[in-house]
Amino acid sequence: MKFSQYNIVFENHSKEYILFNSLTGNIFQITDMVAKAIESNEISNLPTELISPFIQAGILIDDDKDEHKIVSYFFNKSKFNSIVLSATILLTLACNFRCKYCYEGAGEISKDFMDEAMADSIIEFLKKRAQKMNVKYIYIMLFGGEPLLNFKIGLYIVESLRDFCQSNGMIFSCGIITNGFLLSKSILDKLESNYCKMIQITVDGPLEVHNARRPLKDGGGTYTRILQNLILLENYKDSMQTIIRINVDKTNKSGVSRLLQDLKAAGIKNACIDFGIIRESDNACEDYTMRCFSEEELTTILPSLWEEAAISKLANRPIPSRRWTYCGLYNDNAFTISPTGEVYKCWEMVGDLRHRIGKLDKDGSMIDIPTAFFDWMAIDPVNEDQCGMCKYLPVCGGGCRMISYRKYNNYHAAGCAKIKGLIERQCLNYIQTKL
Repeated sequence: MKFSQYNIVFENHSKEYILFNSLTGNIFQITDMVAKAIESNEISNLPTELISPFIQAGILIDDDKDEHKIVSYFFNKSKFNSIVLSATILLTLACNFRCKYCYEGAGEISKDFMDEAMADSIIEFLKKRAQKMNVKYIYIMLFGGEPLLNFKIGLYIVESLRDFCQSNGMIFSCGIITNGFLLSKSILDKLESNYCKMIQITVDGPLEVHNARRPLKDGGGTYTRILQNLILLENYKDSMQTIIRINVDKTNKSGVSRLLQDLKAAGIKNACIDFGIIRESDNACEDYTMRCFSEEELTTILPSLWEEAAISKLANRPIPSRRWTYCGLYNDNAFTISPTGEVYKCWEMVGDLRHRIGKLDKDGSMIDIPTAFFDWMAIDPVNEDQCGMCKYLPVCGGGCRMISYRKYNNYHAAGCAKIKGLIERQCLNYIQTKL
């Protein structure tokens, strides 16, 4: 027998030891003696009564068991699973806001709008792909820029694909990421009738904080109107999940508590809080480097935010979960499409031709496929130096490859993001729920 490569041992605030296996998800509270036995790789020092439960939990494994191959199998299975076809469609790169940290340059670097002809190409591309790959489910995310500036085209796309799925025995649903300023009951009714299951809106703090960070182009405030629309969304709670995104950096972290109080006072109780971490961006309207939290700082910052959101009852305390791939954009059947029909994997890549993986022709064919596509699809963290031996790999999936590219100028390196130091806190959250 041998110890699993994916055993993580750490101390809690009471100086007690916790054992978490990131491959099996099993958690134990252990003694100092057991912790030392694991860290020194001395199975003979384990109490005999722990041998059997540790074998069942994957803490101890057979000598000939290769856990790398298990992780590699499930990573590739997830990457090439063709049941779901998903596309993030950028209806426009224009925006009515001028957010200081915007990685798209607040819609001023490019103001392209998708037209109906390009929408037809996208619809045809997705129909062909769905039939070729025998998919069971099509999911469309409407995004931008600000997608509601070109909602007519977005509606045209989702209605066409909804009808296609209904005619071909497939399931259809969609979502939208919007700044929320232009929402109305009419728009929400149209989204609901087209199986919109999720709407994400960003609010960065209480009124004065949010308005300073996310103003209109003319400098006008946006908080009050967005809050009104969040209240309106409470009427759609049975059909549509509202996610309130709070993008956090050093300048607004202290305002999160007041924002949560404001949301509660407004009667918002069916939304879910999601904390986004602002990272350095070349296209940001202002230099944001000094305002961003480091990965080390996040190990204390994020848990405190999770706790505040949980107390407000707008989020649950996160618990550890297995993650074969860091995000769905690793999948062979996932695409991001620009307003002009350029195809990428990640929406943070849009406009940077180094990352373009193809372009849509008029008949819906993806043409001009460069090496970048194969380079992305060849990502395999199990066989990479930085990720392959990492204990966190099964709950990380190799991390964000845009972080990897910015740090190392390639996709094939660790893109660590919100994992190390935070999984331990999530384990403690899990233990608390079981007490």
